[in-house]
Amino acid sequence: MKKHNIFLAPHLDDAALSCGDLICKLVTRDEKCTVITIFSGSPATKFLSAAAKQFHSNCNFGNNPIFHRKMEDKNAMRLLGCEYKHLDFLECLYRADEPENHIYSNLNQIYCYNHDKDKNYEYMVEKALYSEVKDSDVVYAPLSIGNHADHIMTKILYLDYQRKYRGKFIITKIYFMFLE
Repeated sequence: MKKHNIFLAPHLDDAALSCGDLICKLVTRDEKCTVITIFSGSPATKFLSAAAKQFHSNCNFGNNPIFHRKMEDKNAMRLLGCEYKHLDFLECLYRADEPENHIYSNLNQIYCYNHDKDKNYEYMVEKALYSEVKDSDVVYAPLSIGNHADHIMTKILYLDYQRKYRGKFIITKIYFMFLE
């Protein structure tokens, strides 16, 4: 059986930018690669936080930058020769514990993971993520050096899975060797 490599990407473009060279090398060795982007759901534009509005303005993609970012990501995955899956979970900029009560309401807060307010969301992501991974998969996860909330959640889920289900995730590398 050919090796299947799964790259857990918190955001669209994270895996391509940080691991594109490795993915390309693995694909040329005829190994299957899949990038699972966790936080690639489109938010309801009715209840955007100030941070989300600033992000949309910075992206210059209008009210739905996720659509444009998904198109870029699909093109990057095609160029790398790997498969991809975009999960529908929201980035921290869009998460709220109730309408208009955003967990990360300004851009500075996204660099401080709020486990207490995000724990229910973390549980939902955990269930979805675990269903995507098989026993024999080699999984790569973010190092989360820059402390971005979504990167930290992804790393926590990966390490928790290691502890709970030894042998299911094979630790080979934790990636993202750049500061976020």
